Amino acid sequence: MKHRNLLFVGLVIGLLFMAACAETLEPLLNGQTVTLVAPSNNVTSSDTVQTFYWQPVTSAVQYQLQIVTPRFDSIVTMVADTVITTTDFSVALGQGTYQWRVQAMNNSTSSQYSAAWNLTVQ
Repeated sequence: MKHRNLLFVGLVIGLLFMAACAETLEPLLNGQTVTLVAPSNNVTSSDTVQTFYWQPVTSAVQYQLQIVTPRFDSIVTMVADTVITTTDFSVALGQGTYQWRVQAMNNSTSSQYSAAWNLTVQ
């Protein structure tokens, strides 16, 4: 009888643990892509304050935005490398050529970075 009670208690604990784990699992973001919205790719702007926008990704809880000059394959300056919970970010930029990209993240996975978009500030 004692072994039966221990088995029952172990089974209940195991089922509770499995139920708790199932509620904390998040969808994988590995195959998802962030869609950039603005500023448009290859745009030239005279505005020194730029607001970057992208579409939300389902199950993402935060986003990593990177802005570099002049390009990701030849970085001179990492202008921004920030993690935020919204789908927009404003920053003052000097004259020059920039590239930017965004990655979606949740607590367990992240998407690949979006394609890098180009921006020139005059």
